[in-house]
Amino acid sequence: MHYLKLVGILLVCILQSCSSQSSIEKKVADFKILKKISLEVDSLYPNTSTGHYGIVNNQFGSFDMVAPNLKMLLRFDSSGKLIDFLGKENLRNNFKIPDIVFPVGFEIVGDTTLLFYPNGKVYFAYQKNIVGQIDLQIPKNHIVTRGTSFFYNPQKQTFLVSIGIDSEKAEDFFSKSKPFSLFDARSGSLIKQFGEYPSEYKKGFFIHGGMTFIEKLRENNYFYCLYPHLSNLYKYDLEGTLIETIKLPESSLRDTSIRFTEVAWEKIPSSQAYRYFNDTYRGGIAKVKGKNIFYYSFYSHAKRKEIICRYDADQKLFTETIANTNSFIRLFPFANNNSCYFLATNPQSDEVYIYEIFMD
Repeated sequence: MHYLKLVGILLVCILQSCSSQSSIEKKVADFKILKKISLEVDSLYPNTSTGHYGIVNNQFGSFDMVAPNLKMLLRFDSSGKLIDFLGKENLRNNFKIPDIVFPVGFEIVGDTTLLFYPNGKVYFAYQKNIVGQIDLQIPKNHIVTRGTSFFYNPQKQTFLVSIGIDSEKAEDFFSKSKPFSLFDARSGSLIKQFGEYPSEYKKGFFIHGGMTFIEKLRENNYFYCLYPHLSNLYKYDLEGTLIETIKLPESSLRDTSIRFTEVAWEKIPSSQAYRYFNDTYRGGIAKVKGKNIFYYSFYSHAKRKEIICRYDADQKLFTETIANTNSFIRLFPFANNNSCYFLATNPQSDEVYIYEIFMD
């Protein structure tokens, strides 16, 4: 009797799950450009690495981005005019800033900009001056993760970043590392580490995708993260409590396989590289403020196109469009109800654009 009851419960759960998936309305939208903003770059040209590393924001009424090739934070207004730039070359009291690396994270708090570097140092910049510095006490044999999180919580005086074990093997890195680490912003000491990398990431030597291990965005005292090969979106508070997991619908155009290499990527002949391509969410994620409406982007190797998806989790409505820009795209974190912004860079062009596209 107990066995039959258990079977009945399982059947109900399965049927409810199937019903939930089938209740999502899916449609394909035309690629509609609302606005195309040409960035005033002159000699300060942010190349494609700016999109690949995805250190961008548009939360403060401007479009802000770290250009790795320039080792600078660039800020543009809504018309594309360059309004500020910050880096070793134009900051006073900059003698402690590393010469050969770029900031891997930034936060703008009032009139002060926080710049985070891969050596674990956070610099405070005010009116082109370095006015403070905090050294995060990163544990021995750990490194700052590619595509690190960097969130500052002034109420709790903490920094949230992503670090991991220094290992060439993906299975070691993802098995032995936590995705997120919380540091005291006054002393730099490590408070705790939390989260888990997907079990799928712990099975191979190296996985090929974008330049980052985690796509993320912050909204007020919460942040969202998406592991590029999978479609679970995780919502945490800034103290490390998992609030919610949202299953993003998959596009029929995305190959969801996860392919691992047995050797390091740079040792694979270019003629064989295609065997290990993954259709990852390398274009980032975006959100409508105060609403459960999300945008996310991936590159389809079969279509050789960037695909942008929109999911209204409350209305259970999924929309996708093929981005006909022939550029690498990077979504800015904050979107409107039916439109999103993205940075478009092309290795064959010196022009850099921000697009606003409509997705009805």
